Amino acid sequence: MNLQQMKYVLYTARYNSFSRAAKELFVTQPNISNAVKELEQELKIQIFERKKNGVSLTREGALLVGQIAPVMEQMGFIQEFYAQGQGNENILSIACQHCMAAVKAISELLCGLHTDRYTVRFLEVKTKEVLRYVHSGMAELGVLLKNPENKVLAGELEQYGLEFTLLQERRPFVYLSSRHPLAERKMITAEDLRPYPYIKYDQGKSSMQFYSEEVVEPYEADKTIAVTDNMTLFMMTQTVDGYTIGSGYRNQCRAGKGRLGEWEVVVIPYDTEETIELGLVTSRGRDLSRLGRQYAAALRKAVKNAEN
Repeated sequence: MNLQQMKYVLYTARYNSFSRAAKELFVTQPNISNAVKELEQELKIQIFERKKNGVSLTREGALLVGQIAPVMEQMGFIQEFYAQGQGNENILSIACQHCMAAVKAISELLCGLHTDRYTVRFLEVKTKEVLRYVHSGMAELGVLLKNPENKVLAGELEQYGLEFTLLQERRPFVYLSSRHPLAERKMITAEDLRPYPYIKYDQGKSSMQFYSEEVVEPYEADKTIAVTDNMTLFMMTQTVDGYTIGSGYRNQCRAGKGRLGEWEVVVIPYDTEETIELGLVTSRGRDLSRLGRQYAAALRKAVKNAEN
């Protein structure tokens, strides 16, 4: 498999047509269809189902596209970097879990970045993907929330040749709708939460607690909702009296009432002795770029301002 074949597959999948893909790439249709056929023979799978009015991805083809799309994205990122002579200093790629402090830091960095040109990728991904992205160079920095007792995650950091720089250790908080029956509590226990749906970020195949973004899980909840994005999570807190457990970071960085997006959210301390560590993930021995150092400083500031 080569990069050209990957590109042909992605363009054909985008337009559901060999001819349209050929037109977009300024090549002939036989070039694309023959390259795809050779790749199918090499991988021993059928990528596209051929129809009279175009093509469509098979199940195996959809899985392949999901695997090669990040590779091609990274290739484009590398090409853009080196197309500007010695590289553009104003390029930054960050992989992180769903963390409001990380969002606050990148927003502050960009607001203070006075330049005519920059390329920034801020990727909210699953826990294991944070490690994989930094290890592979697809991200310069990672932002990770973890339990200090999580030996499995510590082992994976070591295996990938990554360093975890602790920025803050703090108690976990419960996120609720301001209309939730528990919204007026000063402290919330696991027993208080038992009747309500527990909302957590989906970790795909890595669904064990070692990779949970919530870090501290109350128990085997009777009602569990797995989501992939912040908008869905906080919408669920408003509509089904659901809750999640996290670091307590948010836009206004204070415990109590406040807005997260368009929803009124309450952040209340969770009654537990466990703690959450927030830190930066970097590749061992690899120096940060100027923007990377600036982002690290912005995150430290955001975390410090969030202390309750």
